[in-house]
Amino acid sequence: MRRSSKLRKNACSIFCNGGIFVEEKKTHSTLAIASGVSFALFVLILLSRHISYNNGSSYDTLELFVLLGLAVTLLLEKRKWLFGLLIATTLLRLIQLIEYEHGFSLRLSLAFLTYALLTVLIFLSLRKQSNAKKFWLIPAISAAIWFFLDTVPLGYFQEILFYRQFILMSLLEFLGLVFLSLWVKCGCQPEVCGSRQQAHIVNAADSIGSADRLKMYKSLLDCGAITEEEFQAKKAELLK
Repeated sequence: MRRSSKLRKNACSIFCNGGIFVEEKKTHSTLAIASGVSFALFVLILLSRHISYNNGSSYDTLELFVLLGLAVTLLLEKRKWLFGLLIATTLLRLIQLIEYEHGFSLRLSLAFLTYALLTVLIFLSLRKQSNAKKFWLIPAISAAIWFFLDTVPLGYFQEILFYRQFILMSLLEFLGLVFLSLWVKCGCQPEVCGSRQQAHIVNAADSIGSADRLKMYKSLLDCGAITEEEFQAKKAELLK
């Protein structure tokens, strides 16, 4: 009797947590889409500038392709692909920093640091390290400082109409990076979690008899995990 009660309690917990899991999965996907769209818009503006001024170098072309790949990968939520693209973006930022003609640049250093931190963050999440959730704020803060240095000291906001494209580009990249950091924080390999929950539910149901199953489904109904219609369908199935 105690075992059946425990199984019912576990099953109710699994079903109720399943609702939370679905919400987390939706949030997870929304963050990936938000980041992907931000990067995609950033790439479009960057591309339009290169076309308008006809000054795109081989570095600029490579950067466009990598950032576009970053946007598509985020929209598809391919974490392993993202890791490779972030490595490429980090290397591009490093090249930009090294080839800067006016000596040391804090702004470019922060750009490199932000992408490097995100690369480490993705690596930790792929290794299923809990540290990924703890340190997500570090690249977000780095991105915020970078955005500030990229706009405010240069006086872009003082002549916002003239520099609107620069401000918008910086803002879109900043938002893309922040949403990306949040996506890593919220990510928990949904497909793995979902399959485990389903396995637990099946095992819990198979371990008890029809009467206890009916009580279990009643408990699920009481905790809001299933609807009245679903309960009645299960009840009819068990009473056959």
